[in-house]
Amino acid sequence: MKIEILEKFLHEGGNFEVGEVRVVNDDTGEYFCRAGWAKDLSGVIKTGKPEKNETILMVDNSNHKNVAEEANG
Repeated sequence: MKIEILEKFLHEGGNFEVGEVRVVNDDTGEYFCRAGWAKDLSGVIKTGKPEKNETILMVDNSNHKNVAEEANG
């Protein structure tokens, strides 16, 4: 599927910039279009409206339980 990027976003380690035209698999392209981040250039998939809600992440404390072995072991 050929899409035009409408919103800047990251996906699976890739940067997607506004105005870029990309070819992606159909499932990924449909996901991007329905989220409003991209437009299907064939016009088959309708472009959704991106949500602009602020998201706050609440990260719990974490502990690292690994123990180092001898330095020259």
